[in-house]
Amino acid sequence: MKIDSIGIDGDGILTELDMWQYAVGLEKLTGIKLLDLVYNQEFETLEELIEYFEKAYLRKRGINVDLNEVIKNPNAYHIREIFGISKMRELAIATFAFIKYCRKYKFRQEASEVINQWHDDGREIHIITARKFISDDSFVLFRGIVRGGFMKLMKDANIPYDTITFCSETNAPAVKRDACLKHEVKLMFEDRPDIIEAVSQVADVGCFDATYNRKSTGATIHRVHNGFYGADELVNELEKVR
Repeated sequence: MKIDSIGIDGDGILTELDMWQYAVGLEKLTGIKLLDLVYNQEFETLEELIEYFEKAYLRKRGINVDLNEVIKNPNAYHIREIFGISKMRELAIATFAFIKYCRKYKFRQEASEVINQWHDDGREIHIITARKFISDDSFVLFRGIVRGGFMKLMKDANIPYDTITFCSETNAPAVKRDACLKHEVKLMFEDRPDIIEAVSQVADVGCFDATYNRKSTGATIHRVHNGFYGADELVNELEKVR
């Protein structure tokens, strides 16, 4: 059976969200410059970023960093949980960094190649994304910046799509599930655990592997490694068995 309708999330799928979150926390809390390197896609994996951070910390401070003192919960989703800080401090260190993220953080390098091939093969592409300040009920100035940044990156990366759904982070599980039903999405690529759980009730889910979603399992949840190349392998595998 052909998977003729594919859903794709934004943050964590088109972008490598965990890389940016760690860069924000480590840079803002220790002073080691990482964000510009991440925006320039200098690291292929989160492990490479952390290794660079450890070496840079030693050069700057003259001592080895105790990662357990900096990274409190490596399996958490939110910056405040990863680094053990308050929600107010998270807002203080991450809000303006997030605006820059929306404008500068490029999509995965292989995303355009793979998604264009899916579209050329006759598959519908539905972008279904939750992001702070992106929904219709968000403050209009921030909404314009966040949506505008996302759409510019879509254009710059030459990502084709048939529909696009924006939703708030709060109601994302229900909205994304309903969007998959509306567009008859057969396979949704997602990374956030609560959304994976909700969408897996109505469609197969390609779970892009991250430290924060390792507990997401189920009959319709399929772990994806190697970005969109791994996603393409999953599409081909599911088509062979369905």
